[in-house]
Amino acid sequence: MLQTSCSVESGVSGGALFDSAGLLIGIIVCNVTDHKVVYPHVNMAVPICTIYPVLEAYLRTKGKISLTFHLQGHKELT
Repeated sequence: MLQTSCSVESGVSGGALFDSAGLLIGIIVCNVTDHKVVYPHVNMAVPICTIYPVLEAYLRTKGKISLTFHLQGHKELT
């Protein structure tokens, strides 16, 4: 998990996180909240190195494997 202090509006989970060179480094998954108060400058992202193999397997099987199946640790089709 990556923690970032960049500003992310509530509701934009799934958005790309880029480094200063414009390279994709992660996908935003959540804001930090406390009792319905959202802290917009404390966010978590899944590193692209974690996501890439899952997407690659999904594309290689032309969608015949669900992303959920792969994310649950099933490696038979990789």
